[in-house]
Amino acid sequence: ARRYPVFKQRYSYNHHQLELLIAECQRLDLHPVLVNLTFNNAIVRPALDAPRARYAKGCRALAAKYHIRYYDFAGKVGFVSRDFVDLWHCAPSGRVKYQARLSGIIHTVLDDYGLGSG
Repeated sequence: ARRYPVFKQRYSYNHHQLELLIAECQRLDLHPVLVNLTFNNAIVRPALDAPRARYAKGCRALAAKYHIRYYDFAGKVGFVSRDFVDLWHCAPSGRVKYQARLSGIIHTVLDDYGLGSG
């Protein structure tokens, strides 16, 4: 919570940089996809609810503006606290859970863009 002022101070700049990256990817005929990263929900809630909600809202807005996908599934993976080595980084048990979900999404996206093996 004490870093929240830093988040607020840097949010606009970081959001703008993300938008520039999305636009550049599309200019290069790439297919950007936004994916929310992992977090230890058992520890970060409720202290980080406000910044996480603002971040997600911004990502959803960019996804709508640029007609790209935004996946925010980390809270639905079924993590427990021991799946993390700290607030954000997965231990091996968490990595297995996250990678299984992420792999399914990547497969779907690649197929949708005609880039997968079917």
